[in-house]
Amino acid sequence: MGVDSIRLDSATPVTLPAIEAINDLSFGPDRHRRGVHQLRQGVDPVWDYCLVARKKRGRADTANSDSDSDPIIACIQYWAVRFADSTPCLLLGPLAILPDQRGQGIGRQLLTESLARIDNAADGGAYRAIAISGDEMYYKPFGFAPAPQLRVPGGTTRPLIMMVRPLPFVESTARAGGVAYPEGELQRC
Repeated sequence: MGVDSIRLDSATPVTLPAIEAINDLSFGPDRHRRGVHQLRQGVDPVWDYCLVARKKRGRADTANSDSDSDPIIACIQYWAVRFADSTPCLLLGPLAILPDQRGQGIGRQLLTESLARIDNAADGGAYRAIAISGDEMYYKPFGFAPAPQLRVPGGTTRPLIMMVRPLPFVESTARAGGVAYPEGELQRC
């Protein structure tokens, strides 16, 4: 199966049980102990940027089919957090793909589409950056750079590191060396 056989949809509270099941399969039963989970606990994600990938089923008449019946095989979520100095940012994650669907570009497609939505959002000024605790080699091509001065509550599970991607309205300042992200732990909003 390639990316042509999937469809991206907005995630909603209705998709949450499937999202949780994918996250459990992807990250294991201890995922709730990770520091980044503390930032997500008890709050809703920023639904405008969260997506699910659905596996298209072969149908004779796809125009009249119930697209919500296509199984969810991957998801990406974002959460409103802030830097230690109260500057608002988004926390990316989890980005999760069912184990038997990995290696097909689905994660890259979810990431590309969700970042485009954020970059083009009418509320672009609401957040200054996107932070993630993730694999540097995977996220670097999407504009993320290491931010060793940032931490999450409880620390980051190695080999993951904190990374930050400035949003377009602050990107020119960042390239000029004018954006300095504060040290310290990310905090819940």
